[in-house]
Amino acid sequence: MSQDINNREKEEFMGDLDMDDLEENHHEVFVEILSQAARKAGEEAVKKAFAMNLPIAVWKDGRIMKKYPDGREEIVSECLVK
Repeated sequence: MSQDINNREKEEFMGDLDMDDLEENHHEVFVEILSQAARKAGEEAVKKAFAMNLPIAVWKDGRIMKKYPDGREEIVSECLVK
C-alpha cells in the first residue's frame, strides 16, 4: 500500500519528465521536482490551517499579514526596508 502511494507521489512530481532528461538536465529537473514538492506542501499546509480555522502568515505589499479562512487580513508588521 505505501509503495503505491510513493509511486503515485513520484508520478505527480515527475509529470512528463523522462529518465533521459534526468541524466542530461539533472540540476534543472531536481529544482523542478523540489519546487513542485514545496508548492504542494504549502498548499496542503494552508488547507489544513484553514480547516482548523487558523490564520496563515503571508507577505503582502511590504507587510507581514495574518490571513484568516474567512478572508480577513490583519497587519502583523510593516517592512522596514522597501
